[in-house]
Amino acid sequence: MLWSEDYVRYNNYMEKGMIVMVEGGFKQRYNSDQYEFRLAKIHLLETVKTTLTKQVIIDVEPQFINEDFVDFIDKNVKAHPGKTSIKFNIIDSRNNYKVGMYSLEKGFTMNDEMAIFLNERSEIGVSVVIAT
Repeated sequence: MLWSEDYVRYNNYMEKGMIVMVEGGFKQRYNSDQYEFRLAKIHLLETVKTTLTKQVIIDVEPQFINEDFVDFIDKNVKAHPGKTSIKFNIIDSRNNYKVGMYSLEKGFTMNDEMAIFLNERSEIGVSVVIAT
């Protein structure tokens, strides 16, 4: 239940059909053994991907890197500039080698096309670091 300032701040999110992500935590009430949930923030779910993704880490073996892979990543990152960094770990499991490469200055904004592209390829391992 939202009270006072929380209600004023987040009442627009409380409409039927809206899909939201709630951030918060349980805190002990003052002079009591009871705990209550304290709201920290509410996000529209459709914006979480773009606003909370801090880094995307892609683990891939060299044999799965082809022209289509490189072309898609290149075009997508250029089309969606932003603050999310991208890191590639090229893994040679046969010789137990791993080479990491990541963006320093330029980033991108996580988007549906990138998520679908990475999700559809079982040969690619993906980790996402979120902003806290």
